[in-house]
Amino acid sequence: NEVTYPFDLVDPDGIEAEVRRLARSVARRLRDSSLLCRTVRIKIRYPDFRTVTRQVRLGVGIDSEGLIETVAVYLLRERVALDEQGVRLIGVGAAHLAETTARQLPLFE
Repeated sequence: NEVTYPFDLVDPDGIEAEVRRLARSVARRLRDSSLLCRTVRIKIRYPDFRTVTRQVRLGVGIDSEGLIETVAVYLLRERVALDEQGVRLIGVGAAHLAETTARQLPLFE
């Protein structure tokens, strides 16, 4: 999920609110598709079209709105430089997907 805005978002609280909204949307789509993700990523594009992506690979698959939102906000706060120029695009995504019913088979089955 990503959104390009018709104007620059400058307010850090507004940017974080958008990341949270997109993260919840990603989680709902995962659950609706019976999928878990092991990687959460965010994408930020600045007004000068520089684009940064940041991601975290998790030890287990998740589809929880709260967990995906927490990871996405962590990436925004700790791994992305926000300054007075603002951002033009915000994206939140999931990768390394697996079905929720998937399980590892025993070696000799």
